[in-house]
Amino acid sequence: EFSDCYQAVKFNLSTLKMEYFLKNLPENFEMIGINDRAKELLGQESGPFVVVILQECTRMNDLLSEIRRSLIELDKGLKGQLNMSQAMEDLMTAFSMNQWPGRNPFSKCKWETKAWPCQKNLISEFQDMRARVEQLVGWSTDLVTPFSVWLPGLFNPTSYLTAVMQVTARRTKSPLDCMTTETHITTYTKQGDIDYYPEDGAFVHGLY
Repeated sequence: EFSDCYQAVKFNLSTLKMEYFLKNLPENFEMIGINDRAKELLGQESGPFVVVILQECTRMNDLLSEIRRSLIELDKGLKGQLNMSQAMEDLMTAFSMNQWPGRNPFSKCKWETKAWPCQKNLISEFQDMRARVEQLVGWSTDLVTPFSVWLPGLFNPTSYLTAVMQVTARRTKSPLDCMTTETHITTYTKQGDIDYYPEDGAFVHGLY
């Protein structure tokens, strides 16, 4: 009897979370349009930044597609339209534990392998993903680099730092192999207050 009750609660929690994630999952980035807008910018001074946003949107699409596919698959499994697979069972188990699916190394889910390194719980990391998508949406709309980039909000922050060096080298006509990165703390307390690009680098936020 206890086992039956537990299974019923687990089923209800999985259904509620599945519906929540499907409802709030952002749409994939439309890469054909983004790539078309990027073609004429890749050869300009800001080209390295454009490469970064293209890579970030592509990786985010891989994650969003996997999340959407697995949620739709689980929905069909719970409705009896598909046989329940081990991956579906692992997804339900992660939901019941409020754990990001795939963090267990024995799990068949692939959310973790397509995401960024993180130890947050399921709901917190999902909200973190939505915030990352929000930054990418604003950046990819016109491919103009934000005045301040949320550096930890990127899949590959190192690629952005490399792009900063490349752009600065072009701007100052300095050899790239002589460039290095220094970090200076500003007096700004809100990234929204920044309305210009520095001459020899870039503003970033989100560091602790």
